[in-house]
Amino acid sequence: MQKVLQISRAASIGLHGTVLIYKSPVRLNVVRIAKQLQASDHHVAKVLQKLAKKNVLQSYKGPSGDLALTNLLVNYAFLKFMRP
Repeated sequence: MQKVLQISRAASIGLHGTVLIYKSPVRLNVVRIAKQLQASDHHVAKVLQKLAKKNVLQSYKGPSGDLALTNLLVNYAFLKFMRP
């Protein structure tokens, strides 16, 4: 079967990581997200850091390094289709 949409691995990590953060009742960190996406911790961290710099995600400093969505992204329509 052909792919309907071809996107880069980084774009896929960004999209899927954002959806995981949105669906999670608790804050997630890079290690948890990387494990669920079966991707490298370093690659996930790099992609999500770019999203944090663009104000899509909010990153929290500390031992756990949690991530959360900013209010800007919570209202986007495509995430409303991804609700659990």
